[in-house]
Amino acid sequence: MFRSRRRLTFPSVSVFITVASRLPMTLPILRTTALLLSISATLLSAEEKPVPPKPAPRTPTAADVPYGPHPHQILDIYVPPDSKEPCPVLLWYGGLWQPSKHAVDLGRFFPSHIAVVAVESRTLTDGMQEKANPPISYPMNDACRAVQFIRLNAAKWNLDPQRIAVGGGSQGTLPALYVGCSGEHADANSKDPVEQTSSRVVCVAAYRSQPTIDPKRMQEWVPGVAWGAPAFGVAFEESLKRRQELLPFIQKWSPDWLLNKDAAPIYFENEWGLTQPADFTEANYKVHSPAWGLGFHKLAESVGATVYNKYPRSPHREVQGHLGLHRAEPHGTSEVARAEVAESPTFRIAICAGLQIFLPANHAAFQLSALAGAFFAAGAFFCRGSNSKVTLGPSSLR
Repeated sequence: MFRSRRRLTFPSVSVFITVASRLPMTLPILRTTALLLSISATLLSAEEKPVPPKPAPRTPTAADVPYGPHPHQILDIYVPPDSKEPCPVLLWYGGLWQPSKHAVDLGRFFPSHIAVVAVESRTLTDGMQEKANPPISYPMNDACRAVQFIRLNAAKWNLDPQRIAVGGGSQGTLPALYVGCSGEHADANSKDPVEQTSSRVVCVAAYRSQPTIDPKRMQEWVPGVAWGAPAFGVAFEESLKRRQELLPFIQKWSPDWLLNKDAAPIYFENEWGLTQPADFTEANYKVHSPAWGLGFHKLAESVGATVYNKYPRSPHREVQGHLGLHRAEPHGTSEVARAEVAESPTFRIAICAGLQIFLPANHAAFQLSALAGAFFAAGAFFCRGSNSKVTLGPSSLR
């Protein structure tokens, strides 16, 4: 039996990626985005829609594929079965404390011919047990290696090595942000072919994110929060006391310290607003508050990086300014029902936009929200040449 519930209908983040591979680059980007924004106005009314039960889990195209020697360096690859062209791919990261891997809702991505890779990595627990200095180096290095491994072996699974995005939910966002902010990790002098391969990605998707492991900055953004230990091998309170001593590690591994103008475009989304919901604990809210993304956004503005935030009742004036559209947009138009990331359409649109996948104009998911439309425009600027491929920089992509 289907259940019905009243909800605001918003298109998804995956459209952002789907439209780019088909749209001629001669078409003015801002005019296209303005059209998308006008279409999105029809989505702001609530309507009754049946909610079908979740489908049974799909079998991976390739399961438990090792990308390194450690037993936790494994991934599952899901490739759309009917894709003729190489598929853009989204890598989705699992747990920081306990090893895990899970794919986002494939039904949101397979129709756009986007492959999904669920990544498991070495954890902080592994780092503590094996005396890594610091423990956070394990999941961060593995996040980059997973991208390099997929790019190196892209042809094996019909994947597009030029269009790789990364993302995660909650703790899984930290390694994704590290990949997007830390620059190129390819080592031409390495004897390992994986390490010789580019680690660059076209965009980062962060859902309910904690984008820093700097204990002082956490307190500035979300007063009273305690999160991330033992990233540096000690409890949170100890890391706060010893911050000056730990600062070299913080600056090397925390995405906020690595953020720069050449970082991949980043899209934050949160189903909570700036007020704590009554039915959630204070500790849970602080760990997942949109204030994290807003603090990160301010840093991005100071260095010229591209970052967008979406949360209930978030203002979009900065998005309008980016697009050159000066019509004021009222607060409250980004209200969405509380949902998992797989149920968030604008989240999928942003990923799609970053991967430069374009949907036909009559596709339902083509009706973008204002924020997703802005992210679409930013991602489209990455296109170079008539084939709408992504130019990632001077280093070649293997």
